[in-house]
Amino acid sequence: MEINTGITRAIDGVGRVVIPKSIKDELNIETKDKFMIITDLENQSITLKLYKPGCYFCGNINGLVEKKGVKICPKCIEDLTSKGKQHN
Repeated sequence: MEINTGITRAIDGVGRVVIPKSIKDELNIETKDKFMIITDLENQSITLKLYKPGCYFCGNINGLVEKKGVKICPKCIEDLTSKGKQHN
């Protein structure tokens, strides 16, 4: 759902826009959170979407294990290890 808050912000000299504290609090946004920047040229709009890293293979965000910088969920680990055993 899209909500117009009526809040406006200017872009500073290095291209930053400050997200108001009231919006950060409402959406539980923390200082180190990352966002994807989505542009819509037709509507001249920019959308910020909270980035939640998921499994490298399926996108699942639950129970992730990180190996060498890659996040993998338990189901995909199971799929990978069972397929590896079938080839031996």
